[in-house]
Amino acid sequence: MIKYKVQPKPRWAWWQCAGFAWNGVVYLDNGLLAEYIQYRQNGLVLTPTVAHEIRHLDQQHQDGLLTFTWRYFTSKKWRLKYEQEAYEAQMRAVAEESTLHKLTDFIAQDVAHSLASPLYRNMISYADALTWARQVKNRINAGEAIA
Repeated sequence: MIKYKVQPKPRWAWWQCAGFAWNGVVYLDNGLLAEYIQYRQNGLVLTPTVAHEIRHLDQQHQDGLLTFTWRYFTSKKWRLKYEQEAYEAQMRAVAEESTLHKLTDFIAQDVAHSLASPLYRNMISYADALTWARQVKNRINAGEAIA
């Protein structure tokens, strides 16, 4: 895993969602930052949101910052690929923190709702996002490693 820092979201990023990752830093709004601090105080490593954003940092490192940025903002196909990888990391973090290390269908529905939302410019239908999220949930619950 690459090195990263967690910092409060800067004021200039008012247009960004509650959390985003850029060039080795995970920026979180006050609510997510408080959640992250609480997780750390309880001995947990990552919040699901931070796991999601760290996957984006990995993608930036793997593809190069400029290539990642270009693809993310200009290609529906690449943005969907990047977000699906990040949501899978988020779902794995949720499973790791649960007492049974299993995901419920509610988690798959929540992820599908987010992935199919206007935040991502409706790049995938809810039905397709739900099918994908349920497949990931089933793989995680079966104990499969990250693809």
